[in-house]
Amino acid sequence: MGAFALIRKDSNNNLSELSENILQEFSNQGFTVPVTIDDPGYRLYVYPKLITKSENIVQLSNGDFCACTGTLLLNETTGITALRNFLDDFEPNSINLNGVYGSFCIILRKNSRTFLLTDHLGIYKVYCTNNDLILTSSFLAAASTTYQKNIENQSVYEYIFQGATYGGRTVFQSIQLVDSKKLYEIAPLTIREHQIPNRLTGQLVPPPEADHFKETLEKLNNIYQAIKNSFANNIDTAISGGYDSRLTLALLFKQGIKPNIHVYGKSTDADVIIANIISQGEGFNLCHTDKSNFKQVSLEQFPKVIEENYRIFDGYPNDGIFNNGADLATRRSRCKNGELMLNGGGGEIFRNFYYLRDQPYSIKHFLWSFYNRFDPKTCTVEFSEKKYFEQLEEKIRNTLNIEGNILSRTDIELLYPLFRCRYWMGRNNSINNRLGYALTPFIEHALIKSTVTIPIEKKNYGRFEASLINAISPQLAAYHSDYGHNFTSEPPLRRKLKDLSSILRPPILRKYTYRIKMRRNSPCKPYSLSPTYVTTALDNNFPYMRNFVRINHIRDMEQLNRVFTLEYLFQKTNASFTPSG
Repeated sequence: MGAFALIRKDSNNNLSELSENILQEFSNQGFTVPVTIDDPGYRLYVYPKLITKSENIVQLSNGDFCACTGTLLLNETTGITALRNFLDDFEPNSINLNGVYGSFCIILRKNSRTFLLTDHLGIYKVYCTNNDLILTSSFLAAASTTYQKNIENQSVYEYIFQGATYGGRTVFQSIQLVDSKKLYEIAPLTIREHQIPNRLTGQLVPPPEADHFKETLEKLNNIYQAIKNSFANNIDTAISGGYDSRLTLALLFKQGIKPNIHVYGKSTDADVIIANIISQGEGFNLCHTDKSNFKQVSLEQFPKVIEENYRIFDGYPNDGIFNNGADLATRRSRCKNGELMLNGGGGEIFRNFYYLRDQPYSIKHFLWSFYNRFDPKTCTVEFSEKKYFEQLEEKIRNTLNIEGNILSRTDIELLYPLFRCRYWMGRNNSINNRLGYALTPFIEHALIKSTVTIPIEKKNYGRFEASLINAISPQLAAYHSDYGHNFTSEPPLRRKLKDLSSILRPPILRKYTYRIKMRRNSPCKPYSLSPTYVTTALDNNFPYMRNFVRINHIRDMEQLNRVFTLEYLFQKTNASFTPSG
């Protein structure tokens, strides 16, 4: 299914008003008539996907049911079969996710008890209101039911700087993400929380070094075998000049799958040039789309484009909503015939994503090295760099369930899937799952358990992932990449020196890299961010965001888009701002 909302019945709430608000919001987002389940303790609305036809709810004559939003694979099955099997095997006291892949939320009733759980990493986003009255896959649906829309200042800055909010928080204090480590039981007048053991924190015992490679290959093959058995050739994926799309293609070809393959960018971009060479060499059709060539939106049509982005992207997506409509159009195109949208995101689990030395780091130095994409000069007095980092530090401790200030090298590797991917990549994945089926197969619990303990020396310079590609398809590995070499042998010296320039750079220097770069930047502003266009969609006095940033000082166009996106969101929802003073 594409979306859901569960309203817990409570003597203190107005069920009719809440239902009306939710139904109207989902209608505004383009969803059709939902399946409705009325239980003495709650009312549940389950919607089909926006583009792809899907039947992801099983209802039994005894009142038991199992519904799923997102994309679920279970023992190489999906859809009705997977849900029926999940319902049959479900035991609340012994949750078993072996053989389960995907990003999803499952809601089921069995033996007169109703439960909700998400995928183990929380890639699929589910929101709850502070009073636990509403559980839903839509942030805007949750916002439509709460009168208290107080802006969470820390989350505003996280979204502007990083493209996501972290630690289970959103830009409204009254709305949070559900915890993927918990099983939620929807009981009369309350929600009970049951802990699901998180096997990705604590002491992970690495396999013998020689087995890292073999174990990883085996798990990758298992995942892609499940994908093949569930979707056959009805798959759309990308090819570029990097590692992750090449590994994805190698795994698909090994299974005998013939997917639709696309590439985005200008014809002169390295990704497009390399993709064309590979498509010609391997004899597959390539769909090339240059989003910048989309016809310019007229001033009259621009507000409609932004409104549609806002509704379908559920408020505030990673890249913002102020664009020419190409982003949404290409996503729709990828699943128009029911295709699985397959994305290589998360492939950095095989590489040294943060470009850090093989040693422990303080949380502060870790944040300085990567979560540093801001310039305090663009912010108002509302921003405190010290408090900003302190709150991120606490979110990291909570993520890893640690108390100290030192991160082991394994902790740092865990933070990529559990922090970066859960909150940043997961938002994008969840949006795609509203439209159709969507998977990011490299971010799977079982796979991460194998890769998080791979020695950093093997991950450096892309060695490990290149070896995977070469082992699966030497032919694909032999094509050039946008790293300046192919994936069949040891990376050349020039590649190593380039990576070392980041790996050896001290955290204190990395902290200031972005600021120096942006202060020298002379941005080329796209028409969709120009005052002429922006002011057709929102109040150009920026009554909300002028409290957080000096808009005319922002030289990063991605951040400017996110600033406008939040202004639009806050104006549409009549949010409340309270100075942190």
